[in-house]
Amino acid sequence: MEKEEILDIGLSLNNENVTHLIKWWESKRLSYNLILIVVEIMVLVANWRGTLNMGIPLAIFYCILYNSVANAFYTIGWGIELWIKYYFPSFNLGKNTRLFLLIAGIFLSILVTYSWITVEISYSMGLNQKWE
Repeated sequence: MEKEEILDIGLSLNNENVTHLIKWWESKRLSYNLILIVVEIMVLVANWRGTLNMGIPLAIFYCILYNSVANAFYTIGWGIELWIKYYFPSFNLGKNTRLFLLIAGIFLSILVTYSWITVEISYSMGLNQKWE
């Protein structure tokens, strides 16, 4: 008999625990996206000259691209939890641990957002060139 894979019977979407887990993460997604958008707007406004140099349409494109990638990584959050439940069924992430992972992920996303947009703006302003 073959070993069942991760998405087989043990973790079917009909399983109440799995459904609850996914619903918990997905109920926080809107807040996550709003936080990222606010940080992006703050960085773009704080570096307004660089934003204008880069061009507003390009800045918007980069923000949309970044948010798409950030949301893919957000999905990995509950994906990792499903993986843990499959391979370590007796291990249960409590509400506090799950909330800690969410907050840590938000802070990491803010840091990456700030860094990424700041680097893009500095490149558009020519600040990446060596000082002579």
